[in-house]
Amino acid sequence: MKRRISKMKMKQRKAEEKRQATVDEMKINEAPMKSENLPRTDEGKVVYSKFDFIVKDKKKKLSKAERREKFTGKDYKSLLNKVFNKYFDVFTIFIRFILSKYYQVQKRDEKLKELKDKEPEKAKKMEEDIKWNRAISKAAGIKVKDNVELLKKGLKNKQKIKEKRIDKWQKRNENVKSNQAVKQDKRKVNLQKRIDEKKKKKMQILRRKGRIL
Repeated sequence: MKRRISKMKMKQRKAEEKRQATVDEMKINEAPMKSENLPRTDEGKVVYSKFDFIVKDKKKKLSKAERREKFTGKDYKSLLNKVFNKYFDVFTIFIRFILSKYYQVQKRDEKLKELKDKEPEKAKKMEEDIKWNRAISKAAGIKVKDNVELLKKGLKNKQKIKEKRIDKWQKRNENVKSNQAVKQDKRKVNLQKRIDEKKKKKMQILRRKGRIL
C-alpha cells in the first residue's frame, strides 16, 4: 500500500516537472512585442486589437490667404492669375512707397520755403539738419532719395514699366485663352470624327449581315 502511494506521488511530481518545463520553453520561444513596434493612433495611443479603428484627422481647411499662397494643381489659368496678382501687389506697394516718399519730400520743401520767407534762421537750421542727416545716411550706406525731380522721374518710369507689364500680361492671357479655344475645337472635331467612324463601321457590319441595303 505504501509503495503504491509513493509511486503515485512520483508520477504526479514527474508530470508537474514536465508541465513546468513546457511552460518555461514556451516563455523562452515566445518573442515579446515591444510597445514601440505596436501600431498607434494619431494621438499616440497603442492599438492592441486588429479591429481597433485608427481615426485620421480631417484635412485642415485652408484660408483664403493660404490658398492664394499655394501654387500647386493643374488649373493653370488660376495659377497664372495668382502669379500676376502677387507680382502686381508687390509692384503696387513699391509705387506707393515712392509716392509716400515723394509727398514727404514735397511737404518738407514747402515747409522750408515758408520758413525762408518768415523765419530765415529756422530755415537755415532745418537745411543744416537735412544736410547732416543726408551725410549720416550716406556714410551708413543708405541711399537718400529726397530730390523731388528725381522722385517724379522715378515714379513715371515705374508707372510706365507697370503699364507695359500689365499690357504684356493681358496679351499673354489672351493667347492662353485663344490656344485653349483652338484645342477645344480640335478635340470636338476629333470626337465627332471618332463617332462618325464608329457609325460607318457599324453600317458596314449591318450591310454585310444583310440587315440593311
